[in-house]
Parts: sequence; C-alpha cells; structure tokens
Amino acid sequence: KAKAAAKPAPKPVAKPAAATAKKAPAKAKAGVVDAEAHYRMVAEAAYYIAEKRGFAPGNHSADWAHAEAQIAALHSKK
Repeated sequence: KAKAAAKPAPKPVAKPAAATAKKAPAKAKAGVVDAEAHYRMVAEAAYYIAEKRGFAPGNHSADWAHAEAQIAALHSKK
C-alpha cells in the first residue's frame, strides 16, 4: 500500500488590524522639538530670509545661519 500524501500545513490566519497597528509614538515633552521639526523650521525661516533679499545668489549659508539663530532664539524663549 502507498502512504497517503501528508496534508499541507494550514495557512496562517491573518491577525486583526487592531493587533498589528503601530502604536502612536509617545508625545514629546512640552517645548521639546524633534530634529526633523527643527530642520523644517530652520529651512522655512531661511527661505523667508532669502525671499526678503530677492533670492540673490551666494548668500545661502548666511541665510541658513541667520535662520538657525532665529529658531534658537525662539526656542530659548519657551
């Protein structure tokens, strides 16, 4: 007699969406800005500084430094 073929393993059951959903990150302490948010704030400030001077070429480093100083001052007031 030939042996019967083994049954294939059962397919895994999908977990409910609620069980696999990612948890929201813990909220940061009040007044604390993450690095990505800080970078975006500096970039936006640098854009407006460049806009005020008509986007003349050659001053992007100075614009960025000025923007960093503005954002640092803003954070130190909190």
